[in-house]
Amino acid sequence: MQTKTELLDSLFIEWKSHYTNMNIDIKEFNCDGIINESKYNAARKKLLFILREPNQSLKDNDIRKDVANGPCFGLWYELSRWAYGIINNFPDFDIVEKDIEGKKEVFLGSSIMNLKKIAGGGSTDFNELNLFAYIDRDFIKREIEIIGPDLIICCNSFIELMWALELKGIKDTISDLKTVFEKVYYYNDCPIYVFPYHPAHRKNRKKSYNDLKETFLRNR
Repeated sequence: MQTKTELLDSLFIEWKSHYTNMNIDIKEFNCDGIINESKYNAARKKLLFILREPNQSLKDNDIRKDVANGPCFGLWYELSRWAYGIINNFPDFDIVEKDIEGKKEVFLGSSIMNLKKIAGGGSTDFNELNLFAYIDRDFIKREIEIIGPDLIICCNSFIELMWALELKGIKDTISDLKTVFEKVYYYNDCPIYVFPYHPAHRKNRKKSYNDLKETFLRNR
């Protein structure tokens, strides 16, 4: 029986072929998914963080290899804080900051997915991002289904994910746009939390952590 990592690798080969058939250059294609499958399988909650796009070519164009030993720069350290909070019911920020090994462990037991697999630049072209979310919607669904998370956290990527997954509940709230971002949605019975920050944000780290805590408390 194939592991989830092997299934993801096969999916990415198919995904690249899909791009090649559409004359899309795949040299900047970045793989992602479960960071460490054994730790992920053992996690109390299997987390999937959904981002927009990679902004650089990583080690062998594979995020999993780039972070195989733990978070290695800013946005991954921020995701490790968020993962630690979610897994441990949001202890005080100062406690989170001190537990370096704890953050590393929950990070390694998480999964990461960019909706757009082709590397972007310093800022996102949202027309292009929405186009990729549409043409890749079947692949996006399949990747999520292979990862099989218990909980999905959209990191300022909800609109694009909404189109790709055709999420239920959108029609009920579209008349009041403020409520669209304050609900929990579901895909294959997996809850999706909508968070307005990308982990590469330049806001106060403590504030972003506490805002994530409020998002979860509001939607319990």
